[in-house]
Amino acid sequence: TTKIEQMRFHLIQSGSFKMGKEGYKKDVTLTHVIEAMSTPVTQNMWVAEMGANPSHFNEPHQGDYPVENMTWWSVLVYANALSERHKLPQVYDLSGITFVDMRLPYEQRVEISDAKTIFGLAAIGVLGTKLHDYTGPKINAPNGNIYEAVGYRLPTEAEQEYLLRGAGTVNSKYHFGDNDAELGDYAWFNDNSGDTTHPVAEKKPLDIHGQSFFDLLGNVSVWAFDGFSYDLKGGVNPVVNAEGTLRVQRGGGFRSLIDAFTSEDRCQNSASQGFKEVGFRLVRTYR
Repeated sequence: TTKIEQMRFHLIQSGSFKMGKEGYKKDVTLTHVIEAMSTPVTQNMWVAEMGANPSHFNEPHQGDYPVENMTWWSVLVYANALSERHKLPQVYDLSGITFVDMRLPYEQRVEISDAKTIFGLAAIGVLGTKLHDYTGPKINAPNGNIYEAVGYRLPTEAEQEYLLRGAGTVNSKYHFGDNDAELGDYAWFNDNSGDTTHPVAEKKPLDIHGQSFFDLLGNVSVWAFDGFSYDLKGGVNPVVNAEGTLRVQRGGGFRSLIDAFTSEDRCQNSASQGFKEVGFRLVRTYR
């Protein structure tokens, strides 16, 4: 029996906030209530759905550790599988994507279209694409609007920062305030992690509307849905589905230095690569 036995989702009300760094902030309004996971997805949660464990840190006692080391594309397959099990429409239409096995040398990566093989590669975290000019998957929602999708999905970058800012109520350096000395109370990072991930929900949470969200900072950085753009997109329900391979990550990981944990800090990596410092948490538009 594990400490985190099942996914826990908490409601986050919609609202407006200022996104990004001082001097470059964008006004953002999110109009949809979402359910957001209280922790990153753990190894036990991943294995229960996928039947394999891609994590770098994957000893038998580490089931409550965050799952990591899987590509962004592998995460989309996981989210679709979870939606299907809960009898919800899958968010991501992955048809038309040229999938490959990222373990192979580039010249040996042949197109894979068999659904079973695609799932198997996603389960071990190595599902990727050979193309470098894709625009991402189609979204199964009216007009392709990810905020209108029904199933489980990655948060948009705007939703991630909204959560990091306490549903838009916190404007301090970190979600807990401005004191660098307190970071270790909330996050596993370079100074205290021992160069490894840790079980989720061991550090102090961020409380929003009386609900606890753990590991918003540290342990593992988390994938967003958005493609990376240097210019943040503001407005109502923004999302950047940019061409190219780079996807946004937020929150900092166990090897990150202290300057990676501010509420506006962001980085990016290839959607077709997995990293032992990167995991994810899911959201769902509430209806």
